[in-house]
Formats: sequence, structure tokens, C-alpha cells
Amino acid sequence: MAWSEFAITPPGTVTAIKTLFETLQSGLETMLNYAKAQAALAKVLADGPNAQLLALEATMDEILADIEALQVGGLSGIIAHPYAEGIVAKYDRVLYSMMLSPSSALIQVNQAFDDEGDLKRPTGVGNWGGIVIVGACIGFEGFYPLLNALGNFFSLEDLKALGKQLEKRWQTIDTGVKPEVKLSSGLDFFGVTQAELFPTYNAMLERIKRYALGAKQAIISASGSLDDIMAFIDSQLQELIDIVDLIDAYLASFIFNLEGSGVHYQVFPKDSNTIESIKTGLMADYPVAWGSQPYSVVFGLFGSDAGIEKLSSFMGL
Repeated sequence: MAWSEFAITPPGTVTAIKTLFETLQSGLETMLNYAKAQAALAKVLADGPNAQLLALEATMDEILADIEALQVGGLSGIIAHPYAEGIVAKYDRVLYSMMLSPSSALIQVNQAFDDEGDLKRPTGVGNWGGIVIVGACIGFEGFYPLLNALGNFFSLEDLKALGKQLEKRWQTIDTGVKPEVKLSSGLDFFGVTQAELFPTYNAMLERIKRYALGAKQAIISASGSLDDIMAFIDSQLQELIDIVDLIDAYLASFIFNLEGSGVHYQVFPKDSNTIESIKTGLMADYPVAWGSQPYSVVFGLFGSDAGIEKLSSFMGL
């Protein structure tokens, strides 16, 4: 796969989970309102409340299966930018800034795979998958918004901190004063989880999972008593409404704002790649624009299990 323009859309499975919860909410409200409208509760429910509860339990199982499909374990990550420890970059004496072209950054990421002193680098002869994102721009003034956007989307605190430092540098260039900029984290690979990259998203999934597990158990416990069934249904409605609102808020915030900067990505499917083929792919088919963009940042994620494919699917790549 060649490099492609990077765009993010809300994950389809999250939208599907929202639909399940909306359907569940509607079904519970219908059951509850119908039952409450009748004088003889036992007669109203005599046609098969257990069948209705079994349908609700099946919905909970479907929700739990979807949550499982969205959650990812450990990955190997790497970040390259002009201020990373160990990176080879150029220095602009006019702007007092470091420069790193996309091709140079990718060459150094490629070399990091062969660093035997890095105990967290991907190794082995089996299949590996990856997602590599490259942000590049022509001017220094476009670089710190790029770092901020990537840092905010992936919850990468080092990138956010560096972006803020470089923003301050850009604001003081006219004074002729050379400000100090701290060096960010190094070029070594590091371990990272989906929960660390997307903490708000992970918290949402955990809340949905807790609800589904608890509701499933309540269905099992309540099925022998009509009063318990009604109490259970009544107690679930507000929580369902809150969860649907939570999913809505998350989907609305699932935006990758790069303020017009060009970002490219490449996905390496696990079932057809190894570390060596990933390294080869990193060096191929560079976008023409990269030849005139001296500022760049590279963020790579790699995994040898299904997690990397789940993450790719979640991101809509």
C-alpha cells in the first residue's frame, strides 16, 4: 500500500453500538409503559416476559462482543521529529529551529528496527502489522499546530508539550531572542496501549461494558419475579439515556484537526507483512510534496497480534 492522505471518521462499530443501545432503550420503554398501563400486571406479562428478557440478554451479549472487537492491547510505538533524542536533524540558524524532512525521518525510523540495544523494538520472523502517520509542512509556523493536533488526537503528552514550546519560540522570533527548548522523548520504540492513546474512548467502552455485564446479570436474577422484572426495566432507562448521550458526545469529538496541514499514512496489514516488508514499505512511493517540506513528524504503531488490525479498523484506515 502506498502513502495516502490521512482522514479520520467516527468508527462504524461505535455507531453500531449506539444503535443497539437506542434499540434497547426503546424496547425497555415500550415494555415498561405497556405493563404500567394495565391493571392486571400478571395477565399483561403472561404472554412471555421471559422471551422478552432473553431478547434483551442477547442484545447485551451483542454489545459485549462489539466492545471486545474495539479494545486493543499492547503495541510498539515510535515517534520521530526534529527534537527527538538521537535523531539526526538540520539546524536553521535564522529561525533557531531544528528541521527534519519526512524522508530523513523515515530512514531513521527504519534504522531503529535494527537497533539491537533497543529492547522494545519489534523483532521476530513472524507477521507484523503497522500504522505509520507522517505529518509534514513547509514552514516552522505550521509545525507546532501539526504537533499539537497529533498530540491531542493520540494523547501523546510529549508531542503536546513540544508543540507548546515551539509555539512560544515562534512568537518570540521577532524579538531576536533565542529561547530555550527542551528536548522531547527519544527515538527508541516504546510500549503503548489503546487506553493510553485514547483515554476518553477507553473510559467510554469500559462504562458500556460494566453496564452490559451488570444488566445481563440483572436479567438473569430478575427473570423469576414479575416485580423484579419491572423494577429492573425501570432502573435501566436513565443509564441507557446517559450512555447514548456519552456515545453521541464521543462521536462528535472524533475529529482530527490539522488546520490544513498535509498528513499521510500507510497501513501494513498483519497477515501480509513482516518487519522487513514494513521497512521496505517505509522507503517507497514518497509523496512529491515531501521534497519541499523540511519540517516533519512520524508516528508509528506496530503489533504482531490482532490488536493492530483492530486499531486500524477503529480509526477507519
